[in-house]
Amino acid sequence: MESLGLIVRPQRIDMTQSPTTTSSTTQSSQPTTEELTRIFNTALVSSHQSHDHDFSKEMAEIMSSPAFAAILGAVATLSKQSDISSRVAADQVITTFRRLDHLWKSYLLQEGLDRIKPKA
Repeated sequence: MESLGLIVRPQRIDMTQSPTTTSSTTQSSQPTTEELTRIFNTALVSSHQSHDHDFSKEMAEIMSSPAFAAILGAVATLSKQSDISSRVAADQVITTFRRLDHLWKSYLLQEGLDRIKPKA
């Protein structure tokens, strides 16, 4: 996988540890791109939980969250930097996120299947 010019290979993720507790950065220093990528990937993978939903309430909470504001900021930045419409930028951000999410799901599924296969 390539991320912002860095090759970041999927690694086994210890889901029992918080991404912030495994980071080598201090609170006053900025994490590297590789560390941010690892933190994001860990959060993405660990976010897949099944639970009951109040969809309209959850959507309203998400759309008023700082994280959603950051996503909108990324869309605006991509639109401006790439000289594309906000709609095209939003599509690209969403497509990138969905592809990454799909790849991680597939990777983790394959890793699980590899663990249960009989050893030759």
